[in-house]
Amino acid sequence: MELLLDTICNMFGSIILIALLIVVISSDTPSPSRAVSQMDHDTVQQRIRTAESNILKLTELLNQSNQTEAMDEKITRNEELSAAVDAAKRAIQSAKKQGEESSTAATVDYSASVSAARAAATHNDRESNRIQNEIESSKKQIEKTSAQISDLEKRIGQIQDNRTQKIRLPRERSTARKSLPVVFIYNEVFLSGFFDSGGDFEVNDAGIERVEINENAERWIPRKTKGVSEAGVESSLRNFPSEFYAACYVFPDSIEAFRKFRDAAARLKVDVGWEPSLDPKDLIFTSKGGSAPKPQ
Repeated sequence: MELLLDTICNMFGSIILIALLIVVISSDTPSPSRAVSQMDHDTVQQRIRTAESNILKLTELLNQSNQTEAMDEKITRNEELSAAVDAAKRAIQSAKKQGEESSTAATVDYSASVSAARAAATHNDRESNRIQNEIESSKKQIEKTSAQISDLEKRIGQIQDNRTQKIRLPRERSTARKSLPVVFIYNEVFLSGFFDSGGDFEVNDAGIERVEINENAERWIPRKTKGVSEAGVESSLRNFPSEFYAACYVFPDSIEAFRKFRDAAARLKVDVGWEPSLDPKDLIFTSKGGSAPKPQ
């Protein structure tokens, strides 16, 4: 491109130089009688033709230059367009690649999420089955324990029935005889006193502590392990006066002792009256008034 411009400039310079030469020659020639030889005329004509030829060549070169410039512009534009097309293609390829990578990543993420969800569901199912099995096992254990408790309750009931001493409630009958209190507690027998063969009465101070409440009343406190023995009971019942009967106060822990006493009294023809007692503090006896269990 630069060489072409140099050529064009040189040609313009030549044309200008030829034009100046023609003007100079024309001005130096006298108008009335031209004294120009045929040779000079031919030379001038030749130069004019040469200049014209150069002008034509220059015009062609100019046209070619214009065409070349247009072609260069086209080429430049084509190159720019090609570059833009290539850039667009590269952008499209990059977008496709990113789309594929995103799709692959999304597929991988989705697959991972699905796998994680399936694993979690499997774990939950296993945990649910385990808990359900534990519940079933607990139910069976509860049923087994309930059966054992029921069996134990039956056994306890049987043991209690075996240990329970069933006695008939007293049916009192009126009598004019005097009562002699007898206390049954600690599974022992505490007679208020003893009759000897002559009918004399001795108070049982060894077995019963008497606490005076007032001049007419006192509280009896049986001394544990100081009860009357079976032989003593038998002896006392044999000497029992006919005008007396045994008024018995029976605590729950002494049913068996009372049964033995009652059997001995029945054998020795001594009447017995009794009533259940619960609180030892209620063993209060008076010399006036009051009531005692009637004989049955």
